[in-house]
Amino acid sequence: MGSVGLKKYGPSDLLAVGLNCHYDKELRASETIEHANKDINRDLTHLNYDLSLDEHGHVERDAMTWTQAKAKLQREVDEIDEEIPPKRLREDRRTWFMLEIHCPKELEKARKEDEFFADAFKTLNASMDGNLIWGQVHKDEVHEYRNYLGKDASGKPLSETRESMMHMDVIGIPSDPERGINMKHFMNKERIKKMQDSVHEMVLEKYGIDIWTYAGHSDITVDQLKEQSEALAKTAELQAEVDRLEKARALSEALAGNIELYEKVQKAISYLDWSMENHPDQVREFEELYETIYDSQYEVEEPDPNA
Repeated sequence: MGSVGLKKYGPSDLLAVGLNCHYDKELRASETIEHANKDINRDLTHLNYDLSLDEHGHVERDAMTWTQAKAKLQREVDEIDEEIPPKRLREDRRTWFMLEIHCPKELEKARKEDEFFADAFKTLNASMDGNLIWGQVHKDEVHEYRNYLGKDASGKPLSETRESMMHMDVIGIPSDPERGINMKHFMNKERIKKMQDSVHEMVLEKYGIDIWTYAGHSDITVDQLKEQSEALAKTAELQAEVDRLEKARALSEALAGNIELYEKVQKAISYLDWSMENHPDQVREFEELYETIYDSQYEVEEPDPNA
């Protein structure tokens, strides 16, 4: 599993009720609000906190609320669009993103989760070219995930179910100095891979944990981790090529069927043209017969006005 999740949003999503209930502390803790996530424990919601960066790049705690973060995000989007106007405004335009990262269970047990989230915020911000706006740490949600334990004697993967992982959501703007706000260009495969690798390396070097599998303290080196990441990326590329070839094969088969049908239609048209030229009377008789049969099938009986 990857260590960082990614979601993309548009301007209207900032108004979504569910999203605001999720990040507004008062709404999240309110007993009158029914969350879509049934695993939120309101007794622990007071442990949640916000993260942001000061002007010197230092992580601050509870210095910016969700409401302030929304306003800052929209203000910066407007400023960037004014400086570099988008070529066209699509209804499904994505102007901001959310990254989600979970705290390894080992760090949660060691009570190092707050240190981890601060380090993760700075690492993610660097991989996003300093475009993060705000984040929020959630300690009140129950999560389940599969923890990799290795393989048995037959080579079958072994795993266990873990739950109650603390996590952090951070939001940012996909802004490029030359293209402005452009999600497709900004959040490309290379950047996503760089982001995942940078988080893996930070957690491995500082905490001795392979966050890719959450497999606990690991003897794996950073170079080995890079090799694994490159191998996974290559596997993904090969799978994409297989999928492309499968689609091409299916298209070829479909086109072959269409060509065969096209040839039959052309033959039928040629025969009709020949019949009109050589046997026009028989063709007209056939047309009259067809019209008679069609009219008799779909004839509507007029109502009797005297009935």
